[in-house]
Amino acid sequence: SAVSILEGAGYSTTTITVNTLSGDNAAANAEGAAAVAQFTAEGVDHVFVILPFIYASGFWGEVGALSPSWDRTILDSASSNCTPFGASRTDPAAEGAICVTSYDSYASPDGGVGDDDAFEAQCRQEWVDHFPIFEGKSDKGAPSGEVGLETADGELLNSDYAPGECTMQYLIKEALENAGVNPTRDSFAEALRQLSGPQAFRSNGEGAFGPGKNYFSTQMQAVEFTLASRSIQKGADGTFNGCPAPVNCWIPVTGEWFKIEN
Repeated sequence: SAVSILEGAGYSTTTITVNTLSGDNAAANAEGAAAVAQFTAEGVDHVFVILPFIYASGFWGEVGALSPSWDRTILDSASSNCTPFGASRTDPAAEGAICVTSYDSYASPDGGVGDDDAFEAQCRQEWVDHFPIFEGKSDKGAPSGEVGLETADGELLNSDYAPGECTMQYLIKEALENAGVNPTRDSFAEALRQLSGPQAFRSNGEGAFGPGKNYFSTQMQAVEFTLASRSIQKGADGTFNGCPAPVNCWIPVTGEWFKIEN
């Protein structure tokens, strides 16, 4: 865990637990807000945030109100914390926060909007082919499910495709085709553990399972929470304050990927 790694490196830690299991968003956000003053009272110099964005607005709102001196880093423990959708739903007070994640970004520390690789381009094409509501258009960085997101110059953007689901369908198909003539749960699981290959919008485009490794990603990067809005004009580099769409986004800190070591 993060605690054991930090303490093993000689740091002292303070843990504040927010109850996200009750399903009570208001209570969880109130607990998160109270944690800000408590961390300050404890004299911490860095806070690692592991809350999903739906439970973190209280915390970030209080950060915005109190402007604590300690730094904050988000650990991508929730399913969509550091995705384009997660960024679009995160409180602006999180501006400048760093997230360590296996998710990719179309943004770049040098500006501009990145291109799809071959697998991602196939995923995007299948997305627009199967969902007529998007009228054949899928825009990089537009939040999931968005239809007609209007930019300052009147352009209408539609939802980015779903990279995770595309990768999962690819893996399920590959595993089934290699699980024998009459696949069983065990033969499917064994075939899945043997897989490596492309991964859309994560892990620098690659992934691999393995013995005792039940997650597909093999690389991670650090990204920074950056603000953008519909009032921002598109820049000469095709971005909105560095973001590929006029919504808050994650921008890679350096663009360097790091291998996940067992």
